[in-house]
Amino acid sequence: MGIKSNPIVQKPITRKVVETNKETMRALFAKYLAGKCSPQEERQVLDYFTRAEDENNIRALIRAEFEKEVPINKVNMDTVAELHRNFAGVLGERGTRRVWLLRPQLAATWLILLMSLGVLLFLYWTRSGLAEVSEINTRPGERKRIELTDGSVVWLNAASTLRYPDKFNADTREVTLEGEAFFEITTDPEHPFIIHSGELQTTVLGTSFNIRAYEEDKTLSVAVVTGKVKVATAETQTELQLVPDQQAVFDKNERRLNKQEQVFATGLASWKDGLFQFRNTTFSEVTAILQRSYNVQISYAPHLENCPIIHADFTRNEPIDKILKTLLSSVNGKVDQTREGHYYLTSAVACQPQTLVP
Repeated sequence: MGIKSNPIVQKPITRKVVETNKETMRALFAKYLAGKCSPQEERQVLDYFTRAEDENNIRALIRAEFEKEVPINKVNMDTVAELHRNFAGVLGERGTRRVWLLRPQLAATWLILLMSLGVLLFLYWTRSGLAEVSEINTRPGERKRIELTDGSVVWLNAASTLRYPDKFNADTREVTLEGEAFFEITTDPEHPFIIHSGELQTTVLGTSFNIRAYEEDKTLSVAVVTGKVKVATAETQTELQLVPDQQAVFDKNERRLNKQEQVFATGLASWKDGLFQFRNTTFSEVTAILQRSYNVQISYAPHLENCPIIHADFTRNEPIDKILKTLLSSVNGKVDQTREGHYYLTSAVACQPQTLVP
Protein backbone atom coordinates (compact mmCIF):
# COMPACT_ATOMS: atom_id res chain seq x y z
CA MET A 1 0.00 0.00 0.00
CA GLY A 2 1.55 3.27 -1.09
CA ILE A 3 1.85 6.28 1.11
CA LYS A 4 -0.25 9.14 -0.08
CA SER A 5 1.55 12.43 0.37
CA ASN A 6 -0.30 15.62 1.00
CA PRO A 7 0.55 18.41 -1.42
CA ILE A 8 2.21 21.48 0.08
CA VAL A 9 -0.30 24.27 0.09
CA GLN A 10 1.15 27.78 -0.12
CA LYS A 11 -0.86 30.70 1.08
CA PRO A 12 -1.60 33.12 -1.74
CA ILE A 13 0.02 36.51 -1.54
CA THR A 14 -2.84 38.90 -1.02
CA ARG A 15 -3.13 42.38 -2.48
CA LYS A 16 -2.92 43.74 1.07
CA VAL A 17 0.48 42.09 1.62
CA VAL A 18 1.79 43.40 -1.70
CA GLU A 19 0.66 46.93 -0.91
CA THR A 20 2.24 46.70 2.56
CA ASN A 21 5.55 45.64 1.01
CA LYS A 22 5.38 48.54 -1.44
CA GLU A 23 4.78 51.04 1.36
CA THR A 24 7.65 49.58 3.38
CA MET A 25 10.05 49.86 0.46
CA ARG A 26 8.81 53.35 -0.42
CA ALA A 27 9.60 54.50 3.13
CA LEU A 28 12.96 52.74 3.07
CA PHE A 29 13.92 54.28 -0.27
CA ALA A 30 13.07 57.77 1.02
CA LYS A 31 15.22 57.04 4.08
CA TYR A 32 18.06 55.94 1.77
CA LEU A 33 17.91 59.21 -0.16
CA ALA A 34 18.07 61.12 3.14
CA GLY A 35 21.27 59.23 4.04
CA LYS A 36 19.76 57.70 7.19
CA CYS A 37 19.78 53.98 6.34
CA SER A 38 21.69 51.43 8.38
CA PRO A 39 24.06 49.12 6.43
CA GLN A 40 21.40 46.37 6.55
CA GLU A 41 18.74 48.72 5.20
CA GLU A 42 21.06 49.89 2.42
CA ARG A 43 21.57 46.26 1.42
CA GLN A 44 17.80 45.75 1.40
CA VAL A 45 17.31 48.71 -0.94
CA LEU A 46 19.97 47.50 -3.38
CA ASP A 47 18.65 43.93 -3.27
CA TYR A 48 15.22 45.27 -4.16
CA PHE A 49 16.71 46.94 -7.23
CA THR A 50 18.12 43.63 -8.44
CA ARG A 51 14.88 41.64 -8.35
CA ALA A 52 13.41 41.34 -11.83
CA GLU A 53 9.87 40.64 -10.65
CA ASP A 54 9.70 44.13 -9.15
CA GLU A 55 10.47 46.02 -12.36
CA ASN A 56 7.19 47.93 -12.53
CA ASN A 57 7.29 48.70 -8.83
CA ILE A 58 10.85 49.97 -9.15
CA ARG A 59 9.89 52.31 -11.97
CA ALA A 60 7.00 53.71 -9.94
CA LEU A 61 9.15 54.03 -6.83
CA ILE A 62 11.92 55.97 -8.55
CA ARG A 63 9.46 58.23 -10.32
CA ALA A 64 7.48 58.97 -7.14
CA GLU A 65 10.52 59.79 -5.03
CA PHE A 66 12.30 62.01 -7.53
CA GLU A 67 9.17 63.98 -8.35
CA LYS A 68 8.91 65.09 -4.73
CA GLU A 69 10.03 68.55 -3.68
CA VAL A 70 12.71 67.23 -1.36
CA PRO A 71 14.97 69.61 0.58
CA ILE A 72 18.38 69.90 -1.04
CA ASN A 73 21.51 69.51 1.02
CA LYS A 74 24.86 67.75 0.93
CA VAL A 75 23.47 64.54 2.46
CA ASN A 76 20.90 63.77 -0.20
CA MET A 77 23.20 65.01 -2.98
CA ASP A 78 25.73 62.41 -1.88
CA THR A 79 23.21 59.60 -1.43
CA VAL A 80 21.61 60.23 -4.81
CA ALA A 81 25.04 59.96 -6.41
CA GLU A 82 25.78 56.82 -4.41
CA LEU A 83 22.50 55.24 -5.51
CA HIS A 84 23.35 56.01 -9.11
CA ARG A 85 26.77 54.38 -8.74
CA ASN A 86 25.41 51.32 -6.97
CA PHE A 87 22.57 50.90 -9.40
CA ALA A 88 24.86 51.36 -12.39
CA GLY A 89 27.10 48.68 -10.87
CA VAL A 90 24.47 46.09 -11.83
CA LEU A 91 25.62 46.60 -15.41
CA GLY A 92 29.21 47.45 -14.50
CA GLU A 93 32.31 45.35 -13.96
CA ARG A 94 30.99 43.37 -11.01
CA GLY A 95 27.65 42.77 -12.68
CA THR A 96 28.91 41.96 -16.16
CA ARG A 97 29.00 38.18 -15.73
CA ARG A 98 25.63 38.25 -14.06
CA VAL A 99 24.01 40.15 -16.92
CA TRP A 100 25.28 37.64 -19.44
CA LEU A 101 23.28 35.00 -17.57
CA LEU A 102 20.06 36.99 -17.83
CA ARG A 103 17.53 36.63 -20.59
CA PRO A 104 18.15 39.20 -23.37
CA GLN A 105 14.81 40.93 -22.73
CA LEU A 106 15.62 41.19 -19.01
CA ALA A 107 19.01 42.73 -19.72
CA ALA A 108 17.28 45.21 -22.01
CA THR A 109 14.80 46.03 -19.25
CA TRP A 110 17.66 46.76 -16.85
CA LEU A 111 19.26 49.04 -19.41
CA ILE A 112 16.02 50.97 -19.87
CA LEU A 113 15.56 51.22 -16.13
CA LEU A 114 19.11 52.44 -15.66
CA MET A 115 18.59 55.07 -18.34
CA SER A 116 15.35 56.13 -16.65
CA LEU A 117 17.14 56.57 -13.35
CA GLY A 118 19.84 58.61 -15.07
CA VAL A 119 17.23 60.95 -16.54
CA LEU A 120 15.50 61.29 -13.17
CA LEU A 121 18.82 62.05 -11.48
CA PHE A 122 19.58 64.68 -14.09
CA LEU A 123 16.17 66.28 -13.58
CA TYR A 124 16.65 66.15 -9.81
CA TRP A 125 19.98 67.93 -9.91
CA THR A 126 18.87 70.40 -12.56
CA ARG A 127 15.63 71.28 -10.78
CA SER A 128 17.61 71.71 -7.56
CA GLY A 129 19.99 74.12 -9.20
CA LEU A 130 22.86 71.78 -8.32
CA ALA A 131 23.63 70.18 -11.68
CA GLU A 132 27.03 71.91 -11.57
CA VAL A 133 28.52 72.40 -8.11
CA SER A 134 31.71 74.35 -7.43
CA GLU A 135 33.86 73.76 -4.36
CA ILE A 136 36.26 76.37 -3.02
CA ASN A 137 38.81 75.43 -0.35
CA THR A 138 41.22 77.49 1.72
CA ARG A 139 44.39 76.29 3.40
CA PRO A 140 45.34 77.24 6.98
CA GLY A 141 46.44 80.88 6.91
CA GLU A 142 44.56 81.58 3.65
CA ARG A 143 41.42 83.65 2.92
CA LYS A 144 39.39 83.98 -0.27
CA ARG A 145 36.69 86.28 -1.62
CA ILE A 146 33.98 84.56 -3.70
CA GLU A 147 31.27 86.31 -5.69
CA LEU A 148 28.18 84.21 -6.45
CA THR A 149 25.98 84.50 -9.54
CA ASP A 150 23.28 86.43 -7.63
CA GLY A 151 25.80 89.11 -6.63
CA SER A 152 26.24 87.85 -3.07
CA VAL A 153 29.80 87.89 -1.72
CA VAL A 154 31.33 85.25 0.55
CA TRP A 155 34.58 85.76 2.43
CA LEU A 156 35.99 82.31 3.17
CA ASN A 157 38.27 82.06 6.19
CA ALA A 158 41.24 79.75 6.70
CA ALA A 159 40.88 75.95 6.52
CA SER A 160 37.33 76.18 5.17
CA THR A 161 35.23 74.80 2.31
CA LEU A 162 32.29 76.36 0.43
CA ARG A 163 30.12 74.40 -2.01
CA TYR A 164 27.69 76.30 -4.21
CA PRO A 165 25.84 75.84 -7.51
CA ASP A 166 27.10 77.60 -10.60
CA LYS A 167 23.48 78.61 -11.14
CA PHE A 168 20.81 78.88 -8.45
CA ASN A 169 17.45 77.25 -9.02
CA ALA A 170 14.13 79.07 -9.39
CA ASP A 171 13.10 78.84 -5.73
CA THR A 172 16.04 79.15 -3.35
CA ARG A 173 19.73 79.95 -3.16
CA GLU A 174 21.51 77.20 -1.21
CA VAL A 175 25.16 76.63 -0.29
CA THR A 176 27.09 74.40 2.11
CA LEU A 177 29.83 75.63 4.44
CA GLU A 178 32.49 73.77 6.41
CA GLY A 179 34.63 76.12 8.48
CA GLU A 180 34.10 79.87 8.70
CA ALA A 181 32.77 82.49 6.27
CA PHE A 182 31.35 85.99 6.25
CA PHE A 183 28.33 86.42 3.97
CA GLU A 184 27.11 89.60 2.29
CA ILE A 185 23.82 88.48 0.75
CA THR A 186 22.09 90.30 -2.10
CA THR A 187 18.52 91.13 -1.15
CA ASP A 188 15.94 88.97 -2.94
CA PRO A 189 12.73 88.37 -0.94
CA GLU A 190 11.44 85.90 -3.52
CA HIS A 191 14.49 83.65 -3.26
CA PRO A 192 15.70 82.95 0.31
CA PHE A 193 19.41 82.28 0.76
CA ILE A 194 20.07 79.11 2.80
CA ILE A 195 23.41 78.03 4.28
CA HIS A 196 23.90 74.46 5.51
CA SER A 197 26.70 74.35 8.10
CA GLY A 198 26.93 71.19 10.15
CA GLU A 199 23.73 70.79 12.16
CA LEU A 200 22.63 74.36 11.47
CA GLN A 201 20.57 75.81 8.66
CA THR A 202 20.63 79.59 8.28
CA THR A 203 17.99 81.32 6.14
CA VAL A 204 18.24 84.96 5.03
CA LEU A 205 16.72 87.35 2.51
CA GLY A 206 19.42 90.01 2.42
CA THR A 207 21.91 90.71 5.20
CA SER A 208 25.50 90.25 6.40
CA PHE A 209 26.61 87.77 9.03
CA ASN A 210 29.41 85.47 10.14
CA ILE A 211 29.15 81.67 10.42
CA ARG A 212 31.74 79.56 12.22
CA ALA A 213 31.31 75.82 11.73
CA TYR A 214 34.66 74.07 12.11
CA GLU A 215 34.36 70.34 12.69
CA GLU A 216 36.98 70.35 15.46
CA ASP A 217 35.30 73.16 17.47
CA LYS A 218 32.92 72.46 20.35
CA THR A 219 30.30 74.88 19.01
CA LEU A 220 28.75 76.19 15.80
CA SER A 221 27.79 79.86 15.65
CA VAL A 222 26.00 82.46 13.53
CA ALA A 223 26.50 86.17 14.33
CA VAL A 224 24.50 88.88 12.55
CA VAL A 225 26.12 92.18 11.54
CA THR A 226 23.23 93.66 9.51
CA GLY A 227 19.69 92.58 8.64
CA LYS A 228 17.91 89.56 10.07
CA VAL A 229 18.41 85.80 9.80
CA LYS A 230 16.69 82.62 10.92
CA VAL A 231 18.81 79.83 12.38
CA ALA A 232 17.38 76.35 12.85
CA THR A 233 18.47 72.83 13.70
CA ALA A 234 16.43 69.82 12.65
CA GLU A 235 17.66 67.69 15.53
CA THR A 236 16.33 69.89 18.33
CA GLN A 237 13.58 71.47 16.20
CA THR A 238 14.71 74.84 17.55
CA GLU A 239 14.45 78.03 15.49
CA LEU A 240 15.91 81.41 16.43
CA GLN A 241 15.41 84.83 14.85
CA LEU A 242 18.55 87.00 15.00
CA VAL A 243 19.05 90.72 14.49
CA PRO A 244 22.33 92.72 14.52
CA ASP A 245 24.72 91.92 17.38
CA GLN A 246 22.90 88.73 18.26
CA GLN A 247 24.45 85.29 17.90
CA ALA A 248 23.13 81.73 17.78
CA VAL A 249 25.45 79.13 19.33
CA PHE A 250 24.94 75.38 18.98
CA ASP A 251 26.72 73.30 21.61
CA LYS A 252 27.74 70.00 20.01
CA ASN A 253 28.02 68.15 23.32
CA GLU A 254 24.79 69.36 24.90
CA ARG A 255 22.98 69.37 21.52
CA ARG A 256 21.43 72.72 22.36
CA LEU A 257 20.91 75.93 20.34
CA ASN A 258 21.03 79.18 22.34
CA LYS A 259 20.77 82.88 21.55
CA GLN A 260 23.36 85.35 22.83
CA GLU A 261 22.46 89.03 23.08
CA GLN A 262 24.71 92.06 22.59
CA VAL A 263 27.66 90.29 21.02
CA PHE A 264 30.34 92.21 19.10
CA ALA A 265 29.37 90.79 15.71
CA THR A 266 31.59 93.19 13.75
CA GLY A 267 34.57 91.99 15.75
CA LEU A 268 33.71 88.35 15.12
CA ALA A 269 33.85 89.07 11.39
CA SER A 270 36.90 91.36 11.52
CA TRP A 271 39.16 88.57 10.21
CA LYS A 272 38.01 89.34 6.66
CA ASP A 273 39.63 92.79 6.98
CA GLY A 274 42.90 91.39 8.32
CA LEU A 275 42.07 92.13 11.98
CA PHE A 276 41.58 90.13 15.15
CA GLN A 277 39.14 91.72 17.58
CA PHE A 278 38.50 89.48 20.55
CA ARG A 279 35.72 90.37 22.98
CA ASN A 280 34.45 88.31 25.91
CA THR A 281 35.87 85.03 24.74
CA THR A 282 38.10 82.31 26.14
CA PHE A 283 41.78 81.56 25.74
CA SER A 284 41.04 78.24 24.04
CA GLU A 285 38.83 79.87 21.40
CA VAL A 286 41.39 82.60 20.69
CA THR A 287 44.24 80.11 20.24
CA ALA A 288 42.08 77.97 17.92
CA ILE A 289 41.49 81.03 15.71
CA LEU A 290 45.19 81.93 15.72
CA GLN A 291 46.22 78.38 14.81
CA ARG A 292 44.08 78.40 11.66
CA SER A 293 45.02 81.95 10.72
CA TYR A 294 48.80 81.52 11.10
CA ASN A 295 49.01 77.80 10.28
CA VAL A 296 50.80 77.01 13.54
CA GLN A 297 50.34 74.58 16.43
CA ILE A 298 49.58 76.09 19.84
CA SER A 299 49.37 74.04 23.02
CA TYR A 300 49.10 75.34 26.58
CA ALA A 301 48.91 74.43 30.24
CA PRO A 302 45.43 73.06 31.07
CA HIS A 303 44.61 75.81 33.57
CA LEU A 304 44.78 78.41 30.78
CA GLU A 305 41.97 76.89 28.70
CA ASN A 306 39.06 78.91 30.08
CA CYS A 307 40.90 82.13 30.90
CA PRO A 308 38.69 85.02 29.76
CA ILE A 309 39.90 87.37 27.03
CA ILE A 310 37.83 90.49 27.67
CA HIS A 311 39.34 92.86 25.09
CA ALA A 312 42.22 92.34 22.67
CA ASP A 313 42.90 93.80 19.20
CA PHE A 314 45.61 92.74 16.74
CA THR A 315 46.36 93.08 13.05
CA ARG A 316 47.09 90.11 10.84
CA ASN A 317 50.52 91.55 10.06
CA GLU A 318 51.70 91.18 13.65
CA PRO A 319 53.96 88.16 14.29
CA ILE A 320 52.25 85.29 16.06
CA ASP A 321 54.81 85.16 18.88
CA LYS A 322 54.16 88.85 19.66
CA ILE A 323 50.40 88.24 19.81
CA LEU A 324 50.84 85.27 22.14
CA LYS A 325 53.15 87.21 24.47
CA THR A 326 50.63 90.04 24.66
CA LEU A 327 47.79 87.63 25.49
CA LEU A 328 49.86 86.02 28.26
CA SER A 329 51.07 89.28 29.77
CA SER A 330 47.97 89.63 31.96
CA VAL A 331 48.68 86.29 33.66
CA ASN A 332 52.47 86.63 33.76
CA GLY A 333 52.76 83.83 31.21
CA LYS A 334 55.57 82.57 29.03
CA VAL A 335 55.77 81.52 25.37
CA ASP A 336 58.13 78.75 24.34
CA GLN A 337 58.70 77.90 20.69
CA THR A 338 59.37 74.17 20.89
CA ARG A 339 60.16 73.93 17.18
CA GLU A 340 59.32 75.73 13.95
CA GLY A 341 55.60 76.58 13.95
CA HIS A 342 54.95 74.98 17.37
CA TYR A 343 54.34 76.97 20.57
CA TYR A 344 53.74 76.00 24.18
CA LEU A 345 52.16 78.51 26.58
CA THR A 346 52.25 78.36 30.34
CA SER A 347 51.75 80.58 33.38
CA ALA A 348 52.48 80.39 37.08
CA VAL A 349 49.21 82.18 37.74
CA ALA A 350 46.19 79.91 38.20
CA CYS A 351 43.77 81.65 35.88
CA GLN A 352 40.21 81.30 37.11
CA PRO A 353 37.29 81.33 34.62
CA GLN A 354 35.13 84.41 34.99
CA THR A 355 31.69 85.41 33.87
CA LEU A 356 32.31 87.31 30.66
CA VAL A 357 30.86 90.79 30.65
CA PRO A 358 28.80 92.16 27.74
